[in-house]
Amino acid sequence: MSDNHKRDLYEQIGENPLTWWSSARTLFLVAEKLSKDIEKSFKEPLEYHYTSIKVCMFLYGLGIENIIKGLLIKQKRYPFKNGKFPKELKTHDLRKLFDNANIKMTERDIKLLNRLTEYIKWVGKYGIPLSYDKLKNWHTIPKSTFLSDIHHIKNIIKTLDTKRND
Repeated sequence: MSDNHKRDLYEQIGENPLTWWSSARTLFLVAEKLSKDIEKSFKEPLEYHYTSIKVCMFLYGLGIENIIKGLLIKQKRYPFKNGKFPKELKTHDLRKLFDNANIKMTERDIKLLNRLTEYIKWVGKYGIPLSYDKLKNWHTIPKSTFLSDIHHIKNIIKTLDTKRND
């Protein structure tokens, strides 16, 4: 395959919103299964919940990131040019992506999106933050907070699905 053909194919795949939404769906399916397992097993040791919740929130955050990026692609805001990934999409900052897609957010949405951004950047991947000033009590996630966040995430996903189908 020639470089020109690879570049054209890369741009076609990158500029197809279905590419992004398909990835989001897969991430949501896995996150949903994990969240149900977590809900069923709150009698397990705290360490189990800490690790599982981190991964679950990471997956939901990445799924939301992919839906928003698909919306931005659908809106033709950031085209792939010359075989390059658009710099505006090289972010995990969900709040910024929501702003760029002109999606209204409540104060509660903003707080959750900021937390999910941290899960994407480091909490869901590493045992420590990328710098000491980001260190917080990420290991103390009450059951009620987790369940409330999952419910809120599902509402955000419904909102994004509605926008996706507009």
